[in-house]
Amino acid sequence: MKDDSGNKVTGCSVHYLFWGENGEALASEAEFDPTKPVGVQRAKCSLDPMFRNKIVVAPGLYEGTFEMVTGSDGKPVNRLRDVAFISHVEIKQKVLPGFYVQGMIQPETAPEARESGKAAK
Repeated sequence: MKDDSGNKVTGCSVHYLFWGENGEALASEAEFDPTKPVGVQRAKCSLDPMFRNKIVVAPGLYEGTFEMVTGSDGKPVNRLRDVAFISHVEIKQKVLPGFYVQGMIQPETAPEARESGKAAK
């Protein structure tokens, strides 16, 4: 691609979440009250193309090395400096028996419950 000046730019865009040592950063974001905010804010950075060979699969669990730098607006910014692959990540549905949020598809009709024959009741 090209920057605003028309110069050729190469790189690798990476979207990531701060997971924590044992997933605590995600666990703290679990909120089952629909009147409260929920979710995890993702971050994005651009890396030198040489980092692409370290990002072998996505989604995946990686350990990142960051450094604090001053951004173009003068504010502190965490910059990703290195990554190391830890493991694959599998995203799949999980049925929590007895958990219900207004408007959700009933757990008994969820694909996981139908396939395994274990309807959540």
